[in-house]
Amino acid sequence: MSFRRLLDRLKDLRELILIVVFFVSGALWVISYFATCEELNDFRCINELTLAMVVNTMNAEYLNQYVRSSRRELKANEDLLAKTPKKNQLHAALAEQVDEQKSNLQKLTKAQEEASRTKESAFKRLMAIKSGAAKSCEGKKELEIPMR
Repeated sequence: MSFRRLLDRLKDLRELILIVVFFVSGALWVISYFATCEELNDFRCINELTLAMVVNTMNAEYLNQYVRSSRRELKANEDLLAKTPKKNQLHAALAEQVDEQKSNLQKLTKAQEEASRTKESAFKRLMAIKSGAAKSCEGKKELEIPMR
């Protein structure tokens, strides 16, 4: 009999129960529909890592081409320097130009290596986040995106 009495009371409160269920389900839907702060941070992190990876890939390719052309130019100037008499004024100018090109080539090579390392680092962190091994970017040094 007590179960029947409970049902009678619930019938009286039916509208109130429906209103509470409606608002609770609405709140749950809003929470699940909109991204949480953690999801937004992960999304931002993935976007930054992808951008860093793409930009550094492009930089590494550009620098690779530039290094190859600089090496060809340096080789041509070294050959010309070897054929030029040492007493000639052109020899001194070519020697200076060759030294400058060697210095620039070293800088370009370092920049190319840094771009490749940054690209690999971004890729590894991106894979770690996607696999769930890393939660997000927090606590990690942000990758620099170099501009030309």
